[in-house]
Amino acid sequence: MVYKNWYSFISYFGRSWKQGEHVTIIGPTGSGKSHLALQLIKTRSFYLLLLTKGKDKTLDKFITQNDIEVITKWPPSGFCDKVALWPRFTGVDSFETQQMVFRNAINGYRIGAKKIEGIYAEGGWTVFVDEVMYFREELHLDSELRMLWTQGRSNDISLVAGTQRPRDVPQLMLNQWSHLFVFQTADKYEIERLSAIGGNISSIIKQTVPILSRHEFLYVNRITAEAIRSKVDR
Repeated sequence: MVYKNWYSFISYFGRSWKQGEHVTIIGPTGSGKSHLALQLIKTRSFYLLLLTKGKDKTLDKFITQNDIEVITKWPPSGFCDKVALWPRFTGVDSFETQQMVFRNAINGYRIGAKKIEGIYAEGGWTVFVDEVMYFREELHLDSELRMLWTQGRSNDISLVAGTQRPRDVPQLMLNQWSHLFVFQTADKYEIERLSAIGGNISSIIKQTVPILSRHEFLYVNRITAEAIRSKVDR
């Protein structure tokens, strides 16, 4: 395993990440998980952020700085290569609306006789899902996530999926990644859950994840078997 500083790592990763390869990010609130994900996404040509929170200063800043089109329903207005799909959230009554908006965006839908193509049919997108458990437990979009993980790569779709706790990680999130990022945890159950990935990766996780400092992460490239330790520069 090698250590790279933040800027060297981002440069390296931008060259290593191929379209159609999925990214799994696991880290608690405040670890730097969302900031890391957004910086990774900036290296892509076409990306779509699926956003659910009512307000988020980090996301607002990122959207402004990167000239991203913000829409509340799919599709964007005309050609756009950087999009944030952010349906309004005002409370629990918003779950049904969010579910419909994201489902339509992924699967496509019809307006009368007109067919609106979704993300899956269009292909080529890098799709960011900030909190997988919210999409699964509140919005019940398991089928849509499963389709992107298992069939999306054939359409050159890369899914960047994050979650807070290893114990909440769905099996597909542990099976379908090409690039894995893990922040610090000392919880033995969570380390065992991560170690279930198997092979040499298990021993690297067991040795490294418990001793990471704040904002440090372990990165593993499944394709090249590289393991890198770095730290998010916020």
